[in-house]
Amino acid sequence: MADSDFVVDGNHAVEFKLVKTGNDLHDNSLIFRPQMCHQIFGDDESIYGFKNLTIKLYYKADSLQVYCGFDYEAKLPGIEVSDLMRKVKTHYEFDIIENLQDFEILVNTEKVSPYGSLIGEFQDHEMKLYEIYYCTNSTPSFINFHQRLQTFLLWFIDAASYVDMDDSGWNFFVVFEKYHCGDEIRYSVVGYASVYDYYAYPEHIRPRISQVLILPPYQSKGLCMKLLFSLYNHYLAEKSNILDFTVEDPSEEFQRVRDCVDCKRVLEKDIINHQKLVTETRVKLIEDMHIICKINKKQARRVYEILKLKYLNRLNEQEFTNYRVEIKRRLNQPYQKQMKLVSKCKSGMTLQEVHDNIISDEDRKARLDLMFLETIDQYSSVISRLQNIGSNA
Repeated sequence: MADSDFVVDGNHAVEFKLVKTGNDLHDNSLIFRPQMCHQIFGDDESIYGFKNLTIKLYYKADSLQVYCGFDYEAKLPGIEVSDLMRKVKTHYEFDIIENLQDFEILVNTEKVSPYGSLIGEFQDHEMKLYEIYYCTNSTPSFINFHQRLQTFLLWFIDAASYVDMDDSGWNFFVVFEKYHCGDEIRYSVVGYASVYDYYAYPEHIRPRISQVLILPPYQSKGLCMKLLFSLYNHYLAEKSNILDFTVEDPSEEFQRVRDCVDCKRVLEKDIINHQKLVTETRVKLIEDMHIICKINKKQARRVYEILKLKYLNRLNEQEFTNYRVEIKRRLNQPYQKQMKLVSKCKSGMTLQEVHDNIISDEDRKARLDLMFLETIDQYSSVISRLQNIGSNA
């Protein structure tokens, strides 16, 4: 056999399951796979030494107790399964169950309820029930549960890192599916968000949303949006000293959800409507969003632009031209800052260095045109989603 037979793509080799009953162990329709594995197996995401390798990482749906097992057709001499297990255990800072029968017994006998305080409940379009719980590092038994929960980050969020659970600044919002198994009520983990309360002078806090994850079996159901609404509502009801909310390095996908939620909150408060976009200044509307909804200034500016696009008449050439000029003026600001910086540095730069740091006016206009079209596409997607959200989202 060729050496290439003993190289597998880690993202294909790893299979996850959320196991609710013993029967789920044999149901391949429940399998979902990681988006990445370089944080476990290295940058090339390849695993060497095994032919047709399968790594089974099965999580008990309520407590997230983990079973890890390996299947393969053959292995190279000197390569051991224990080597793979060590790589997994390096990042799983708790006891892993390695015997499938022991795991099945646990699944069929142990029943775990959610940790923390219930802060929200809702149904999806399939009439499935969900509950959201608020937890901190002082929530009984939550720290051990969180150790298992955060392992999903390594497989689904790039550059993920574990949080310091000794720091009381962390807050957690965990979503569970609530379902019936016979006459019993059971729970399955859906996803979660972590938020850190940063100090803001003189007596405020600035909550920063750090990590948000909805597990693949529950994605594309609008649950991330529900989670974000509940998170905001909890903070605004419980804490009066919030300056504004921030997000740590949001992905494009999460930014779309954030845009939609913030726009919905602004519309519900009637901060922006068609009339106010005519009678109120841009500065006033952005300040109102910041004060009332605690949306930080940069995000509030984005929400303003989205809602202005929602209400303007795109068939009115002058109206749309004015909007395009306003957006391009903002998009052009980094270029203007670059020009000022180059101008300050010119005395110490060669002609070639000056040339290398300045793009031509033609290139700048072409880039602005492209950036404007991309912005309109992003904003239009949010507007379309807004139209599909129920009034109780």
